[in-house]
Amino acid sequence: MDENILNQPAAAQAPIINSEVISPRRRNLKPLFIVALIILVAAGILAWRLPTLNPLRPAKIMAAEILRRNLTNFFAPGTIYHQKTQLYANGATTPIIYDLYRDQDSERFYNHVVYPDQEVWQSFDLDTRWDVNSQEKTIRKDLYVYPNPESRNRNLTQQADLAKQIDELLQKGVLEAKEGKLDNREVYVVYDTRNTPDKYWDVLVFDHTTFQLLKTEKYEGDGSQRHIASLIVYEIQESLPRSPENLNKFFQPKIDTQGYQIFERHFDVTKGYVENEYYDVSVNRGQVSTPSSDLLSSTPTPISNLKTFTNTKYRISFQYPQSAQIMGDLSGQLFSLISGNEVVSFLASNNPDGLSINDLFLKTISPSNPDSIRNYVSFSNVKFNNLDFVQVKQDPSYFNQQPASLKSYHIAKGNYVFSFGYNQDSGPLITQILSTFQFTQ
Repeated sequence: MDENILNQPAAAQAPIINSEVISPRRRNLKPLFIVALIILVAAGILAWRLPTLNPLRPAKIMAAEILRRNLTNFFAPGTIYHQKTQLYANGATTPIIYDLYRDQDSERFYNHVVYPDQEVWQSFDLDTRWDVNSQEKTIRKDLYVYPNPESRNRNLTQQADLAKQIDELLQKGVLEAKEGKLDNREVYVVYDTRNTPDKYWDVLVFDHTTFQLLKTEKYEGDGSQRHIASLIVYEIQESLPRSPENLNKFFQPKIDTQGYQIFERHFDVTKGYVENEYYDVSVNRGQVSTPSSDLLSSTPTPISNLKTFTNTKYRISFQYPQSAQIMGDLSGQLFSLISGNEVVSFLASNNPDGLSINDLFLKTISPSNPDSIRNYVSFSNVKFNNLDFVQVKQDPSYFNQQPASLKSYHIAKGNYVFSFGYNQDSGPLITQILSTFQFTQ
């Protein structure tokens, strides 16, 4: 029957219906046929909406696959990753804005951070790492030294296989992935249901089609006290061509240095920092001179505008920049300091058995078989502020599924071990903390 007829008035349909010759048998079967047709249509709709009833409809995508698609689309080798985000931390109504570019085939990066009261530029072009603070009117420069020139362009950015990690967490039943909507936009929502303090996020939201990350949520507290500790909104997440033009365009600081006080120090990629602190190399407020050997051996000029952290329980203290943001409780045993693109995490661990830092670290990472990872972790003794620290480096080829930093410093006293984990961009921040670290009693 013509579909248009179904929309016509009954009078217009009458001649056609009356023109049919309907037998009594057909008159009895027609209602049954209509009912059966309705049931089939309803069953088909139900089967389509429920993937388990319809093999032609794909099953709901799993959390690991969502992360894998995001990595493939935005973090591929031979590209430059770009993201622009807004961070709302600790109930703040005004966001911190990050505009980040990162080379996927080297350590090059550029990050412009806008705080409510200042701006910070950080960049690294393989030769110089810049840290520019608009409020303090200071520029800190790490000048990189490569004893082997071929190591300059080595690929040091190893992307963690987050999909593998997510798969492992899914097997433990701690991750969930659901479909949903965000402002009428079809999305995937991934939940980390663990109740542990070491989580980086509780909720991730991805675009349903492009798998672009749209926002992350991190919660604190339990029950009625549960609240959002940090919310990150992604304005942009994109992958750009890694062309020579883009390498020159994105990884150089774009700021007039006139009126800035400039500090420098040297970083040997095989030995670490040549100087423990920065040296003022400003000439006529904005002109830069290369430090001489006499300057490198002189007394360093400390940078002002620092805050002092003191914990009476652990009897420790250290200094950090006023601009650093605090994630977590400074009076607790676990918190993080964030300054631009730099992240340093502090952890105080109990050590009642008096284990060495090496043995305690291995036992913490692999409680059932510490010796199984001994060949994949290196330990070295270093001094900061006349105190003995142990630097730990984990082999990224073995620990590629681990979300935490693969580098850390540790120092022990009494029944406690104090650990500082840091990301690859945190050279100035971690050095500032360790060079002022001390035991108060």
